[in-house]
Amino acid sequence: MSVSAPRLRISGQVIVWTSLLTGTLDGLAAVINQYIVVRFFPANPGHPGVPHPERIFQFIASTVFGPITMLKVSYAWYGLVFHYLIAYCFTSFFLILYPRLPLLRANWWVVGAGYGAFIWTVMNVVVLPLVVGNTPIQKWAYTPAGALLAAAILMVAIGLPTAFIAQKTVRSDPV
Repeated sequence: MSVSAPRLRISGQVIVWTSLLTGTLDGLAAVINQYIVVRFFPANPGHPGVPHPERIFQFIASTVFGPITMLKVSYAWYGLVFHYLIAYCFTSFFLILYPRLPLLRANWWVVGAGYGAFIWTVMNVVVLPLVVGNTPIQKWAYTPAGALLAAAILMVAIGLPTAFIAQKTVRSDPV
């Protein structure tokens, strides 16, 4: 009788809680980033703008409902829900693959940072061009500095926490 290697698993509860954590971290980072950019790097120098965090989530909702969302603040709630759904998709994708791909179980710092860069690439090369088109809404986000900052936010808010939690919570189940 041969003994099989144990299977590695991550619970559904870990996936849900990690998704809520990463969605919250990413949302907070986006709001803080918008505040800093609007207050300290205004489009009209000498006249700092007023930050409107709801605009972030209205923009997310606009990918489904169209430009009307930018006129009604209530659409920000839809954007917030979509934001958490996107975080759930990326987090669960990693956590489902984690037990199956030994490469992901290497150094969690490197893997988490790489996964954050992967998320930035997927969102900016595939998802946003498909749903928004090629017209940048915020030109600053499409500068090299803006792209690096956005990628760093995803590394810190989603990639690193997800890789760390995966490393700490993976369990072996006998086959």
